[in-house]
Amino acid sequence: MKFIKNIFNAQRKHFEGDGKLAFLKPLFDATETFFFIPGETTEYPPYARDAIDLKRFMSVVLVALIPPLVFGIYNAGYHTNLACGLPLDFMSVFINGLKVVLPLIIVSYGVGFFWETVFA
Repeated sequence: MKFIKNIFNAQRKHFEGDGKLAFLKPLFDATETFFFIPGETTEYPPYARDAIDLKRFMSVVLVALIPPLVFGIYNAGYHTNLACGLPLDFMSVFINGLKVVLPLIIVSYGVGFFWETVFA
């Protein structure tokens, strides 16, 4: 991790003050926050005193969304196979469901990433 921290510290001068990439400072900060806990704290009350930060909380949310995702993939494949008269064995249903759901996930995450980056 020290290697990654050194990369961020070496590039920071380009994003702060009059650096040539100062307009991208929010994106730099967002990328650094992805790897490390931010060193800044809030200056005004109310304070949240908890051991869990936003990044760790969102990790729990992502883990909690795995079962509904798997069921959604299975359900989409089941109805696709049922409508087309294909066999309803688990692997066939899951693979066809993945073909239906995966493009939706890729597009939604791509669009979400784009707008998060724009508004960072």
